[in-house]
Amino acid sequence: MEDPWMPGQDVWRFRPSLRYSRQSMAVCLGFIAALGVMLAFNDIIFSWWIWFGFAVSSLSLGVVVMAWALRWADKPALTISWDGLGLGSWGKAIPWSAIETLRGDGPVSIVLRSGTVLHCPWWGLDPQQRPVLVDVLQAKMGAWRQRGPLSLPVARWTMQTDRLALRPWCTHDIRVFHRIHSDPRLLQFQDYPPLSVDQARHRLAQITRVEDRPEAYSWTRAIVYQRSGLVVGHLDIWISCVSLGIASFGYGILPDHQRRGLMTELVIELAPMVIEKWGVTQLEAKVRRTNQASQGVLLKAGFVKHPESDDPGIDVWQFSPR
Repeated sequence: MEDPWMPGQDVWRFRPSLRYSRQSMAVCLGFIAALGVMLAFNDIIFSWWIWFGFAVSSLSLGVVVMAWALRWADKPALTISWDGLGLGSWGKAIPWSAIETLRGDGPVSIVLRSGTVLHCPWWGLDPQQRPVLVDVLQAKMGAWRQRGPLSLPVARWTMQTDRLALRPWCTHDIRVFHRIHSDPRLLQFQDYPPLSVDQARHRLAQITRVEDRPEAYSWTRAIVYQRSGLVVGHLDIWISCVSLGIASFGYGILPDHQRRGLMTELVIELAPMVIEKWGVTQLEAKVRRTNQASQGVLLKAGFVKHPESDDPGIDVWQFSPR
């Protein structure tokens, strides 16, 4: 399952079973029906309007119980991500660093370093889900302890090479931002259509807002000449799989500034910096096989083409620590 605010990161959400909710509804409605039958044959019922009022009240109660059960079944009982776990309606978010041990025999217990023992909310989970929950908890915990946390950069990080620099986008970059995302010579290797001016302005506003979040897991940078400050392209980099420590990136250079070795210079500096300073284990890029220029850039920067790819028209290039 993919995390909506962190593309590529797997997040497990265990929800109570709807089957158990339906059982609860059936028991409640059966109780109401039995109570109604008892009252119908009791001397308490003196007139039809009392019976009518009781019927309406019973039906209303049944509807409320049904709505509550459906809402309860749709609410995650437990959410497990790379950063830690959340215990549903308990409102607790627990990072892996705060956990001492996990006990998976019988009811799952979480022993915190503070000595507090928490029990996972079993209520409503199918028996088939429980061993899966234990396996996921143990795997996430083990992976975090084996690799440790990422050392992600500050929100508005920059980088420099001999000729180039990376800087955050600004709202006054709208003209060149729109040009980059509407030039057909650049978009021939992309999966999205050209952006209109309004779409580009909206997208740029989104980027500048996201850059202010210290917990951001993706960054979009303008590629500029150091001396003149002229914007010549863009670079996107994101953490594509947090649990495995994999980062991915993509870029584009305006046609007027291509064939000058700019991207080769930038990627040669970028790849080892991401590995060494960010704590990721691998940097990868997906490139269309028809994009020979980008394939050459990655080859010169020390990337290795992965022998297998899910898409026959795309190659996956990977850079790992030597």
